[in-house]
Amino acid sequence: MAYFLGIDTSTTSSKALIIDEKGKVVSV
Repeated sequence: MAYFLGIDTSTTSSKALIIDEKGKVVSV
């Protein structure tokens, strides 16, 4: 199963989101 990692970085914080290939959020 494939997973996708999205990363949002700004000047004050960073956030990461992992979703599976069906679009279900695995981790925030």
